[in-house]
Amino acid sequence: MNTGYSRKRSHLRDVTRIVAELPTPMIRELDEWAVPAGIPSRTAALAEILKRGLASIQAEQSKAA
Repeated sequence: MNTGYSRKRSHLRDVTRIVAELPTPMIRELDEWAVPAGIPSRTAALAEILKRGLASIQAEQSKAA
């Protein structure tokens, strides 16, 4: 299956591998967003979504405090 991502891997030292099972339609949505945005991999796409989500949660918590 050609996903549109390059196969380059980052050689980061401080990483932890996680495994997640997600519904196929959710993966399709991820790819439809990330590939045109130039995000190089599903890992990078998920990391970006997590970063944005966590920043949003922190902003909401700051407003509530």
